[in-house]
Amino acid sequence: MPSQRQECLLSAADFPALARALKGLGLAPEEATWFHGAESPPEGWPLSYRTVLPSVGLHVSVLPEGEPGEAHRVGARVRVRIEHGPPEREKAAAAMQSILQRFREERRLECGGAEFFLGSPPSFAWTQVMFAEAFLPAIERFLEAYLSEWTLIKRARPRDAQTIRRVTMRGPEGAPVTVYSDLRMFLRNKERWLVVERSTSQQGLTQLSVASSGTPDGWDAALVEALGRSIREGGALGRRRMTPSGKELELDRSYTWDDLYLDDQVKSVLIDETEGFFGRKALYAQMDLPFRRGVLLHGPPGTGKTLTGKILASQLGEGLFVWVTASHIADSKSVTAIFDMARHSARTVLFFEDLDLYASRRGSLYGGGDPNVLGELLVQLDGMQDNDGLLVVATTNDLEAIEPALRNRPSRFDSVLRLEAASADVRRQHLLHMLGAYGVTKALLRPILARTDGFTGAQLQELALRARKLAAEEGSASVQAGHLKQACSDAVEYRAPVRSIGFDAPEDDYDR
Repeated sequence: MPSQRQECLLSAADFPALARALKGLGLAPEEATWFHGAESPPEGWPLSYRTVLPSVGLHVSVLPEGEPGEAHRVGARVRVRIEHGPPEREKAAAAMQSILQRFREERRLECGGAEFFLGSPPSFAWTQVMFAEAFLPAIERFLEAYLSEWTLIKRARPRDAQTIRRVTMRGPEGAPVTVYSDLRMFLRNKERWLVVERSTSQQGLTQLSVASSGTPDGWDAALVEALGRSIREGGALGRRRMTPSGKELELDRSYTWDDLYLDDQVKSVLIDETEGFFGRKALYAQMDLPFRRGVLLHGPPGTGKTLTGKILASQLGEGLFVWVTASHIADSKSVTAIFDMARHSARTVLFFEDLDLYASRRGSLYGGGDPNVLGELLVQLDGMQDNDGLLVVATTNDLEAIEPALRNRPSRFDSVLRLEAASADVRRQHLLHMLGAYGVTKALLRPILARTDGFTGAQLQELALRARKLAAEEGSASVQAGHLKQACSDAVEYRAPVRSIGFDAPEDDYDR
């Protein structure tokens, strides 16, 4: 009885994947004709291929389909043929299915697109979640454990990135670790396929995207939920002083409340509303109060608002401090990610500097800003999310520019404190602190105290800097009365209403 055939047609462009499939099944060619064409890879493609299936003894042939010249073009077809007799029909059919299944797997492995890797829509969809980039080390550690039974097939660049990117960051234990920040991973577990992608933005946000095929319904969402739970419960950030992107804050030294010169009553309230808040957790629980706090600091530039942030960053102890500026607030997603990160620590200080730049009041007078950012701030400060253990401190030079729903709502900012230029006694203490080591006494300061009325801390620092500079230029190791008088005159002249006071001295900690 004549032999029969099992056949299928494939694109000649798919022949490399077909050749790998045959090799993976243990099939070595008995003979092969290689074609070297202009549109083919340098090594050429074997367009005539004949071998034997070891397990069943059937002959497999791969031949060009159509005219030879046409078949050698990319996109032309090749024919896969299995020769068999009637008794071997079932074996041949099974063998052809094995070849095609292996071929489809090889096609997946050479594709960079998840659509080919997982199958065409609607058989898959992305599950996505946003994290602060600072969580990358924790994300990497979690994925390694959660996907331990999966085999990494290949790495590729994310959809919208030019390259795979790695960064060095600080892990939960404080040691530097190198992790992938922009990456697409293709994984396999038996008949299940998975694509995990993460990409970062300039605002320090990481988007994690997951898609799978062959997995139970809801499996992707369960992975993402488990990741979030791991980060929340695992102390992913530890004791950190950082920006929302995870960059460590580099303070020139450790600051204390002794560095801040304010009138005693204002300073006492400020310390109690910030550092004192964390010491009252048990009392809040006893009185069934939400353990969260919001403090809004306002006043002229140079009165110590930024310095307050440096003090809190230095004195927080075991906890997380996040310094947020306008550059970190790109859109509402940035706000969501910042608060989400803050909630992953038992005690956190979120310090928003120059709040008026991205939370100004609605209306044309102040420009309004992005309403989505403002709306998200309102929701995150007083919405459905639990802000337990979260202290939010914000600063502004222009209180009236702040949206009233922020500054006038107690559940968002419980305290609004104005920091002003200090009294004569406080100014004397401040100047003695900065100049006492250079021979300045209370008696030397007495003639200039009246002239410094209204000076902020930054302006007093500028006066002290100028006095030391004048003494150094005269070759003196101590500051004399003449140096103080001249420095005071220069500083008073510099205090023109149309000029902002911004000093570049390293010790200028009263810049805002």
